[in-house]
Amino acid sequence: MVRFVLLLILCVLPHGSARTLAPDQAAYAQRVARQAAVRAERAAVSAERLARRAATSAKDALDTDNDGMISTEELEGSIARLRSRCAGIARRAGRFYAKYRDACLATGGMLGLLHGGKVAYTVLCARAFAATGWPMVRQSVAKMGDAYTAAKREMASTTPVSPKEYARMEAQLREMAAEMEGLVGDGASERRKELLLCQMRALRAELDAAAVHRALP
Repeated sequence: MVRFVLLLILCVLPHGSARTLAPDQAAYAQRVARQAAVRAERAAVSAERLARRAATSAKDALDTDNDGMISTEELEGSIARLRSRCAGIARRAGRFYAKYRDACLATGGMLGLLHGGKVAYTVLCARAFAATGWPMVRQSVAKMGDAYTAAKREMASTTPVSPKEYARMEAQLREMAAEMEGLVGDGASERRKELLLCQMRALRAELDAAAVHRALP
């Protein structure tokens, strides 16, 4: 009888413990999911804050006249300043190497001895890129420069306007079109319709020649 009772307890105990642990495991899983959701939301907020700071920094760095828009001259000036800074760093590095040539060679030799395998792979990768990848990159950069030059030449023949001004001109053109429909419906004189048509054509030409300069957020 005692053996039968012990056997019954052993058979019932695992099921009872599973029923007891299941709600705890579900609660733990829900708690972990809530914590993960909170962390994800905080990470998204942090990423958005960093993106806004980066956009503001880029705007402050490129927009030298503080008008809220980046012109071609400002962009080229920023690129010229960056190239000048990189050239200055390269000149200082060259002077440092010329002054401490032996120390630089000794440091390079020590790195080659300690990390010879990595240096060899780096040299192989650099040579492979120079033989295969660099010609394609050089051609792409040249094409990009030609496209930029063509776009700049085309922009020189356009009139820069703000988005609000462009929208105002479009609204004015729509109003003129509605007025033309009214004149046609009322049977107005040909002289009035011809005058309005000339105004519409002139405004359409201004819109076609206008280049919208969009402000940064």
